[in-house]
Amino acid sequence: MLNGHWFDWTATKFAYKQSPESWYAAATPWSENNPDAFAGTHDKHVLVIFDEASNIHDVIWEKIDGAMSTRGAMWICFGNPTRNTGRFFECFHKYKEWWTTRQIDSRSAKHADKVWVERFIAQFGLDADRTRYQILGKFPETETGKLISTSAVIRAQKTQLEPESWMLMPKVMGVDVARFGDNFSTICIRQGRKVFPIQVLPKMDLMATAHHVAEAIKKERPTQVFVDGSGIGAGVVDRLRQLNFSVVDVNGGNQSQNPRFLNKRAEMWWGLKEFIEDSECELPPDPPGKSNITTLKEELTAVSYDYTDKGRIRLDRKEDLVKEYGWSPDKGDSVALTFAYPIADFSEDSMHLEPELFEDGSF
Repeated sequence: MLNGHWFDWTATKFAYKQSPESWYAAATPWSENNPDAFAGTHDKHVLVIFDEASNIHDVIWEKIDGAMSTRGAMWICFGNPTRNTGRFFECFHKYKEWWTTRQIDSRSAKHADKVWVERFIAQFGLDADRTRYQILGKFPETETGKLISTSAVIRAQKTQLEPESWMLMPKVMGVDVARFGDNFSTICIRQGRKVFPIQVLPKMDLMATAHHVAEAIKKERPTQVFVDGSGIGAGVVDRLRQLNFSVVDVNGGNQSQNPRFLNKRAEMWWGLKEFIEDSECELPPDPPGKSNITTLKEELTAVSYDYTDKGRIRLDRKEDLVKEYGWSPDKGDSVALTFAYPIADFSEDSMHLEPELFEDGSF
């Protein structure tokens, strides 16, 4: 700026040199785990700006409520309407009388690429929730962010596939290693579109967990074994490899193969979502009656998703699920791990090959 010499600019503050304590802009990072660090100011003239406001945790909004107690304070929020719950949603609904709201339709926006807009609508449809919040400037209509619908899980748990539809498919094992004291390590076997009853291991140290997994591998003889190797799970991976078992170390925080997803965990769970919702599959039923262990249906339907500011799909963190529900979706994670990487199907042609006769008379 021509008058740039009036200001001091640091990593966290842009201040007027003559009044640095009363005329400044502060870039303040927020965290729902430490909301007090974002506590609002009570100066005479206050302007608060939220960008990507749908993704800002409600507890941070509550902190800024206090800063609005000064007459003349202003609060401006921008963002795509990606969620139909939360404070940004309420600005247009429950609390609409206290906000001046605007919703922008990309089809009539002057600087929007009309070719891109038309292609997006043709690809996803005008009624799709993704089109609503990314093109039309409207909030989604479906249940907010639930990754897998309850009805789809119930349908899959009632389904009984014919053995011919899955018995010739490769068998895949997923192993989730518990990180928290109140949760459990779990082993899932999936063969084609059939998921077998999930084994919940008793609480034990890592070496004992690795030996239980080793026994399951010897019994089931899966084509591939995917083990959650993030955190303490790395110890289980290392021990299995010491015992000469071939396992794939899967870290949910790593980069996904598909750029649609924020990380590997989101990619795996999305594969599980499509497995359950897009075609017929069989999930093991939950045992009747109450238990101190969560049901598979509870775990599969508890996980929510939303989008980053760059449009990438992300899931609830396991730590957040533990905080909200008191448990981690260990059984669900073990099923999702079976979708960590593609597994080649057995070829039908290979099932009908004629045996080859060698010179020594053997086949």
